[in-house]
Amino acid sequence: KKLGLIIIDEEQSFGVEQKEKLKKLKPNLHILTLSATPIPRTLQSSIFKIRDISLIKTPPIDRLNVKTFLMIYDDESIKNIINNELKRNGQIFYVTPRISDIDFLQKKIIKIFPELKFSIIHGKLKNSQIEKTYEDFYERKISLLISTAIIESGLDLSNVNTILIDKPYLFGLSQLYQLRGRVGRSSIQGYAYLILERKLKIDENSLNRLRIISKINKLGAGFSIASNDLDLRGGGNIVGSQQSGHIKEVGLELYYKMVNEVISKIKNEPQYELDWSPQINIGFSLKIPETFVLDIDLRMNIYRKISNINEIKELQEIFIDLEDRFGKLPESFRNIYEIMEVKILSKKLKIKKIDDCPSGFVIEFKDQNEDNIDKLLRIAKLNPKK
Repeated sequence: KKLGLIIIDEEQSFGVEQKEKLKKLKPNLHILTLSATPIPRTLQSSIFKIRDISLIKTPPIDRLNVKTFLMIYDDESIKNIINNELKRNGQIFYVTPRISDIDFLQKKIIKIFPELKFSIIHGKLKNSQIEKTYEDFYERKISLLISTAIIESGLDLSNVNTILIDKPYLFGLSQLYQLRGRVGRSSIQGYAYLILERKLKIDENSLNRLRIISKINKLGAGFSIASNDLDLRGGGNIVGSQQSGHIKEVGLELYYKMVNEVISKIKNEPQYELDWSPQINIGFSLKIPETFVLDIDLRMNIYRKISNINEIKELQEIFIDLEDRFGKLPESFRNIYEIMEVKILSKKLKIKKIDDCPSGFVIEFKDQNEDNIDKLLRIAKLNPKK
């Protein structure tokens, strides 16, 4: 009757409409959501300052980073992985995305390990069966558990330190991170193996997800994973129920700018505190050619990252990274760097606008400070050719 606080744990497992329903239980409720990997829409809300965000970066004492490997399936490797875990008296999760694949996986395990004690778990089993299997696994009566993603959250078993993930490209990025987090929950080294079939063709997005997850080399990478997820899938719609997706019609930078302006007005922040950006019109081509970066979502993501930079050093780092990734940048792409350099300097000097004109440049200051104008004219007179 006096409800004041709702805590939503594993927030990524809830839909937008479910969370909205909880919010409507009482007016002025305090809501705390917890997640190792917030969904893109939630993360975007924190970027827009619609909700506050706190990061818990301190891992439990003696906790080690789970070592993650991407590998091609073969019986001998699987046998070695399972044997190594059994030798240190540990247990193993073997996860597959589809219930229909469990039977095939079961036959493989029986073929490699005829004597191994294992059980199966998935969402179509009765609750009593699931509880009994969990209990047996917890009491170490079984060494290996074949399951679907049903185990992705809520399990804290310190003796399970190896997880094999079959067909990992069928899982989402945050799902893979959650599954990987089921092992290494003590001071013992945990291992996660992402297993691909031979001669498999997978799309670029799925490959990107696997690269990101297999490159995690430190604890507490959930926020980084969620940020990559936001980049890959887009932030969805903060006023609708779409949890991910790119705002292609408006353009991401403009969408961010519009929402931030509205939020600042609602919070009665003075106009000068709103973000502003100098306009630079120097009349040469600047764009990322479609032939150079084929994927439209990736191009928009690069534009957004570049447009949010406020320091020249950061700009240099991003462009070094882009050259490493894509090779030599075309002239129109390099021009973006030049213009952004001018833009960053202009913002520091409170220059609102620079226009090209036949006899030179027209410069407009944000604040009409006569000192600035006098200094600029003095520099121009001393260096007329430049």
